Amino acid sequence: VPCARAAVAAGATWLGTATPEEALALRAAGLPPEQVRVMCWLWTPGGPWREAVEADVDMSVSGLWAMAEVREAARAAGRPARVQLKADTGLGRN
Repeated sequence: VPCARAAVAAGATWLGTATPEEALALRAAGLPPEQVRVMCWLWTPGGPWREAVEADVDMSVSGLWAMAEVREAARAAGRPARVQLKADTGLGRN
């Protein structure tokens, strides 16, 4: 959280996290979506999708299973989800 605050103070408008728990911790620490977007890219089935939708966390989706979970989370939260689609273009990188 201290590093994220320093980045935002220096002008960052987007932050990235590996896990949803890290993204949710940034929101819980008071980094508002009006000031900074937070994106998380590593998800597992059954993750805290609804909490992420409610906290305005952008989510990276790389499979149909994940898209289905995001869709259900958005319905449950009563609001749209912000999604980035990941595509394997054959470079073997994530």
